[in-house]
Order: sequence, then C-alpha cells, then structure tokens
Amino acid sequence: MKSRIFSFPKKSKSSVGIELGGHSIKMVETREAGGRIHLLSYGVAEIPREKKGKAARHSSSIAPLIKQLLSRCVTSSPAIYFSISGPSVSIQRLKFPPMPDNELLPAIRWRGKKQFPFSLDESYVVYKKLAAPSPETKDVELFAAAALSTFIGRELSLFEQAGSAPDGIAALPFAIQSAFTSDYTEYRDKTVAFLDIGAEETTISIMKGGELQSVREIAAGGNDFTRALMEPFTVEGKHFALSFEEAEETKRSYGVPVGGGQGTTPQGIPLSRVMFIVRPILERLITEALRSFDSYKAQAREKRIDRIFLCGGGAGLKNLSEFLSSGLGIEVSLFNPFAHVVVPQTLQHDDYFQQNRHALAVALGVSTGHCRDINFLPPQPGILETVQLRNWIPLLVFIIFFFSLATVYMRSYWSVDITREELQHKASELASLKVYMDEMIKLNVKRENIKQRLSQFPDFSLEQPPFSDILVSLTHMFPDNAAVSRIALEKEKRDVREAAAATVIIKLRIEGIVFGEDAQVFAALLQITRDLERGPFFQNVMLVSSEKASDLGSPASRFVLECPLKMASFINYGL
Repeated sequence: MKSRIFSFPKKSKSSVGIELGGHSIKMVETREAGGRIHLLSYGVAEIPREKKGKAARHSSSIAPLIKQLLSRCVTSSPAIYFSISGPSVSIQRLKFPPMPDNELLPAIRWRGKKQFPFSLDESYVVYKKLAAPSPETKDVELFAAAALSTFIGRELSLFEQAGSAPDGIAALPFAIQSAFTSDYTEYRDKTVAFLDIGAEETTISIMKGGELQSVREIAAGGNDFTRALMEPFTVEGKHFALSFEEAEETKRSYGVPVGGGQGTTPQGIPLSRVMFIVRPILERLITEALRSFDSYKAQAREKRIDRIFLCGGGAGLKNLSEFLSSGLGIEVSLFNPFAHVVVPQTLQHDDYFQQNRHALAVALGVSTGHCRDINFLPPQPGILETVQLRNWIPLLVFIIFFFSLATVYMRSYWSVDITREELQHKASELASLKVYMDEMIKLNVKRENIKQRLSQFPDFSLEQPPFSDILVSLTHMFPDNAAVSRIALEKEKRDVREAAAATVIIKLRIEGIVFGEDAQVFAALLQITRDLERGPFFQNVMLVSSEKASDLGSPASRFVLECPLKMASFINYGL
C-alpha cells in the first residue's frame, strides 16, 4: 500500500474520493478552503493478484483495504464518495422532444430497452440534463446513466463491511470531468478527449468547454498488455513463457519500446519482439479511439479534437503518449489532475506521487465533485416508510383486495357488453367481405396461370462466395513474420468481346507487413503467393507493391497483394 498524509487544521469536514479499480484502490482526501481545493492525503492499495478484476474481487479482500485507506484520512468522519464503472454501468446520450421533468425517467426507461446493454427493470437509473446548444432548440438532451442494482448493492456491501457509509456513488466520466474543470481556462473553447486506461477497460470521454459531450467504454486495458506478454513464444529457437510477475515487470520497465527497439530484457527477449507483441493492442486502442472521435464529430458537427489526455493506472506506460500521438495525429499527454490543487510541501518531492498523479484523477474528481451530476446512491427509506407503514399493512391489504374484486367485476361486465357489440359489427363486415372473396378467387386463378408460365423459364440461383472459409484459409497461409493489416473486397467488370457481355471479377486486396531483411521478405512473399494460388479460392495472385517500412522499430516491408477469386467455384454468383 502506498499512502501519504500531512497535518492540516481540522476546521471543516473533508471529502474522500475512492476509485474501486480492478488492479488497485485509490483514495484522495481533499477540502475546499479559500476558494481552492487542498489535498489532505492520498493512498493506493494494490489488490491481491488472485482477487484482481472486478468480477473476481471479494469483500474478504477488498473491505480491509478500504478500511485501511480510510484510517489514513487526516480528518475524522469525512464525507465518502466512490466511483463505479465496467460492464454493469452504462451511460448513453439521449434526445427527447419537450416534456415535463416527471415524464423524463419513464421515457428513458422506455427508450433504454434498445439503447442500454442490460435491462433497466433491474437497474438504478439517473440522468443529467444538458444545456441547449441554442435558445431556439426545444428538444431535451441528457446523459442517462444506469447501473445494475445487484452491482451497486455488492459495491455498497464492501463499505458496509469496512464500517463506512458512503454519501454518494459517481460515474467515472463525470469524476474525470470534475477533476478537469477545477481550472480549465486554457481549454474553455477547445474540445478535449480523455482516455482513462484501467486494468480491464478504457473509458473515452470527450468534453467541450468543460462539459461532458460523449462517453464510450472499450474492452482494452492494462491487463491486456500483461496477458499478451504471458503468451508463450519462440525467438531464434529459444522458447519463452513469462509468468504474471515477469510480464508485469517487463510492461512496467519497457512500456512501448519505440525508436528501433534495441536491446533485450533480463530474460533475453529482444525489445523489438516486445514491441511486436504489444503493438496489436496499441493499434486496437488507436482504432477504437478514432472510431469514437469520428462518431462524435459526425453527431456534434465538430471539426477536430484539440487535445488528448491520458489518465488511469494503465496510462503510465513508457512512450505510450508518444505512440498514441503518432497514431492519432493529435497531441497526447499524461493528465495532471493536481495542476490547480494546493499540494502540501511534503508531497512535492514524493517520487511515487509525482509519477502516479494521472492514476489518481478519478479519485480526485470523486472527492471534489461530490456526485453533483450523477449519484447512483439509492435513496434511504424514511421513518414513515419503515415503522408506521407496517401498522397499516393489514388495512392496506384488505383495501387492495376489495378494489381488486370490484375491478374484476366491472371489467367483466364491460367486456361482455363490448364483445356483444363487436360480434354484431363483425357480422355486418362478413357480409360485405363476400364480394371481395369472389375477387380473391379470380386472383388465385390468375396467379396459377402466371406460375405455369414462369415454370417454362430456366431456374437460376444466387450463391454467396464462402467468405468465412476464404478468411479461415488465409490464417494458415501467412508465416510467423508476416501480419495482415487490411483486407478489402473489390469488384471489377471487364468486357469480353467474344461473348459480347461484361464479366465480373471479384478479388481480395490484402495489405500487410513482413518483418525481416530483404531475403526474408522476398521468401515470405513468394511463399504467401504460392500458397494462395494453390488454394481452392484464388487465381493469378499478383504482388501489387512492396516497400520498406522504417517506422516499425525493426526491418520490415509493407506489401499489397491482389487475389482474384476463382469464379468457376461460385456457379451463378449474381453480382
């Protein structure tokens, strides 16, 4: 456990923000005084390896850590807030026509059947209305947040066993917003994106003018790098199978090996190989981030994202900011949530605090935000609801039973009367339908005649090429030093003079990378070309282009192949 505390005059109640992450628990204690936020204490507690991950954690291991962190607070009885995230929490931006506030929650639950990934009947739902973009706008835009009731109950039980009663439960994106808006004068008119990289997932939050505009969560986090390094692999005839501790140490020590990846790890693994292993995860993160940015730009009609900040426990990988900045084409840097917070002198030279400030962003935002925007804490029942109501239960049961019987009787009476009127109406309609029945008989005769005429024409069928089989075959045709970066389906029409018709040629365009020297690249491309032509799906495979790549950290070449499909294999394929 890492924690630091310092003395502060106990004049007012402080606020404690806790982030229950999948890898560690972070705590930040703050207090507002003189119009500024003062840091009182902080702490980081590592979760035991066997209990890491939000699905695997148990109160027996987490509750003591929470209690230990809270015992380090400077002030007694602080207000406690914590954040939640993960697959049991979902935030959606919705738009509704003008309606009273008391109708918004039912409208959210009705719309949420399609928007949310889980049932809202088993969830706690809250929302925050957004300011209208212009005075002429009548529609109501809001962020609707939902969390499974069982998940909230399980998180609250951790604090209950730690002997504490939280004052609020915050959603992670709004906690980041609170940490960012403590002083955002520099970015008041700019669009800023935050990538909170956790252990299991990454939350992408986009803000403009200090207000949250878009939220998206992707299943890629710091543990993906560790799991990738733990996969067995062979380098120059030597087999490697790193343990969890070795993979974590390699990740922390080398991060993203850029600049050629020279050197080796203590186990003898070339850094170029480390880069090769973690690169797919980095590219997936870049792809999902670009997809989120494009979606936001299309919806909000924005032209660009001005700046990207990284926060969360997985954001501290070496060279990660530089790699993402190069891939996204936007300036990326680590977020310092304490830039405008009064930090005690004792922490100015605290190496752990200085190196891990970005990991405390959510805990700081929860502490300072006080769950003003979104609060998942279920309301507590009052005394009338718990004590006096019990005395009225027998009478209420009798009244409900009596009204139920009366309702059944009245509905039965009305139902018989309505059914009688409907039968009379149906009888009159049946008489008028006889005329249409005669016309239907004539139409059926015409339909049979048309079927007989159509039977004289030859049958034809549309057959879809087995693309799944084609893609599966591709996975066996590329050697270990080759990787596919893009596959595209292209269609080309060619005139055949003899047949006086146009022939459709379908081909796959395969783009990829081959690692190695020129001889290795040539051998790999020759092998790939031969294997493709020998397969049952391709013919006349052509190498369109091949050029050296100097930005991958090791010798490599990019290539483009055109692979026309054997159209004879797909009879009567209709394109």
